Amino acid sequence: MVEVDRVFQEQDPQGTPAALLDGRPVHSSACTTPGRWEDVLHG
Repeated sequence: MVEVDRVFQEQDPQGTPAALLDGRPVHSSACTTPGRWEDVLHG
């Protein structure tokens, strides 16, 4: 399992949950913190 976690971390250093908006990465906290997603959408 540790090897799999290392590979995933290399492929996706931001971690999960993660998102892209218009090709730009969105910090994972925006996916889990109430109100943050609205902040990202409205700029």
